[in-house]
Amino acid sequence: IKKDKKNLDAYRILGEIYLNQKKYSDAIFFFEKSLEFFHLQPLVLNNCGICLLFLGDLEKAKKYLEKAIEINPDFEDALFNKALVLEKQGDYSNAINIHSEILQKNPKLIHSFYKLTSLYFATNQYGLAFENLNNQINKNPESDDAIFYQERSLALVNLKKFNEALDDINKSIKIGRA
Repeated sequence: IKKDKKNLDAYRILGEIYLNQKKYSDAIFFFEKSLEFFHLQPLVLNNCGICLLFLGDLEKAKKYLEKAIEINPDFEDALFNKALVLEKQGDYSNAINIHSEILQKNPKLIHSFYKLTSLYFATNQYGLAFENLNNQINKNPESDDAIFYQERSLALVNLKKFNEALDDINKSIKIGRA
């Protein structure tokens, strides 16, 4: 493709094609070409961050994601991906804070709910894991997602609340058979 501002969309689209094919080095090449012409593209900055996350360049990934968030502070995908980078860097506290922030703005983002729960488990914060799962179950009392009850039973076991854990695991089995 000829380096021309008219090809801005072509660069971005090629980047997205390569990203979907998990060819992250090729994808970032085209995303960065797109950014040469118009550097204030939160989606493209986010996609660069994703590529670099998968390529293992966590610091550079974080910079791209922070730039996307600076341009659009409510960009949930960039926030989520920044939390993934922080988790990979071992910064669980800030990753937890970001997922909590995302869920405060949009409680229906189930992928942040699951990541927040897994971070609570990873940091042995079983009470917070229980609370997070309990909130999700209470928001969706008719939910047929057995995993909520399985995970909550695990939190309860770690909290030494065995009878409640048994109730939840039985509920998850019942849901699983329905």
